[in-house]
Amino acid sequence: INVNSGLSPSGLIISATLGATTGPIVKTGGGSLILGGTVTNNLTTGINVDAGTLVFDNTNATTPYGAGTIALANGVAIRGGTAARTVSNPVSVAGDFTFGTLDADNGTANATNNLTLSGTTTLSAAAAGDRVQLSGNLPGRRIVVAMSGGVDSSVVAALAAHSGAE
Repeated sequence: INVNSGLSPSGLIISATLGATTGPIVKTGGGSLILGGTVTNNLTTGINVDAGTLVFDNTNATTPYGAGTIALANGVAIRGGTAARTVSNPVSVAGDFTFGTLDADNGTANATNNLTLSGTTTLSAAAAGDRVQLSGNLPGRRIVVAMSGGVDSSVVAALAAHSGAE
């Protein structure tokens, strides 16, 4: 799904049931894709966000975004929509991403509502030599860090100091 920025104030809003059996839905283009509505999604193959912003705004309590992995490429953004939202899908991040929006023209994507990633979240560097960095104060959050491949112990110590990580 290619959504270019600037074509619509809200980007592309999909409120219909999503389902794919042969591969993930791939979101490209610098605009915003808003997954809205109240439908239960049967999507088991996931969503790859290769560019732009993905806005989570489905109000279904059971499976608003299906069960597949949501893969975030380097340089994308994710956001809660018209209210606070929780994404229980596994999330895989490869590189920098933003909790927010990349498209200043998108009112729904610019909403200031919380987004919670409650499924397993995997963070990885986009390329060799890149860093995975969590910043800000994270008190009261349980973060379990599993690292491999030349891990600097000062990284774990700094994370633990801010969050109580294990």
